[in-house]
Amino acid sequence: MVRHHHHPGLELDDNLRQQQREGRLQRIARPLLYALLLAIALGLLGDGPLARAHLSGQPGVVLDHPRFARRDAMQELHLSVMPVASRVVLQLDTPYLQQVSIEQVVPQPAQVQAQAQATLLVFHATPGVPLQVQLQVKATHPGRLQARWRADNGPALEFSQFVYP
Repeated sequence: MVRHHHHPGLELDDNLRQQQREGRLQRIARPLLYALLLAIALGLLGDGPLARAHLSGQPGVVLDHPRFARRDAMQELHLSVMPVASRVVLQLDTPYLQQVSIEQVVPQPAQVQAQAQATLLVFHATPGVPLQVQLQVKATHPGRLQARWRADNGPALEFSQFVYP
């Protein structure tokens, strides 16, 4: 039974049960709101200190990539390689390429070779001068995206991203 208290002379009605429900809802919603604001500030839903990751493989190879992406939204991955020869071969694994669409590669590779397990991007390079490669990709599926890249048959750079719908 709902108790209403009427205050004569004032146009107020008290509904204690409704006030208790609203109080409970506020106690639950407030910490969730603070958690969401913290996630946004840290970069889990945009730019912030946790939004990007930097990986180093063999000496002279560094990959900078976003940890989080949105499906069908452009994202940039940056790879820096210190070449030891006049060409650099970047190997991108096939499972990764099945989950993204490569929109642009800068500089444009001199050669692209599709193989069963990977696609090879071959770049002209000057030994001792860092080669900066920028890939613009769009994730085509939401969820966790796993990737394995190699530069010049060196150790694999393995990373993952979470793709929001």
